[in-house]
Amino acid sequence: MDAVPTPSHPVAGVELDGPLTFLGYDLPSERIVPGETLELCTYWRVERVPGRPLSLLAHLIGLEGNAIAVGDGLGFPIEQWQPYDIIVQAHTLMPPPNAPPGTYTLHTGGYWLDTMERWDVEDAINETNGDTFIITALKIEGGR
Repeated sequence: MDAVPTPSHPVAGVELDGPLTFLGYDLPSERIVPGETLELCTYWRVERVPGRPLSLLAHLIGLEGNAIAVGDGLGFPIEQWQPYDIIVQAHTLMPPPNAPPGTYTLHTGGYWLDTMERWDVEDAINETNGDTFIITALKIEGGR
């Protein structure tokens, strides 16, 4: 039997209005340098096989509240999914070289590709509702 993929940072208490449950993430560091690549892996459990195309998002939100790096995607065709499969999605983000030092937030969520409609999210941990949720805070250090 194959080992079940397990995130290094498990997360519970997040409900999404979509066919997947968020399980957690892997992130090599919570400190990054502007212009360097940030590799994030998010873990999702298939609750039901979707009948339409979707994407998983990863956005690094800057000091002004806007996305400064985006790593949306889906690396697994939904036609191959089965209920209770674990999807591990790799996201590559690159903060711009001119990003000022400070604390940024990393958000994730999902959306339907055919309408670009994001899934509603209820985050019981942070007591928030919206269409994304915060995975963690990241420290942007001075540039090269």
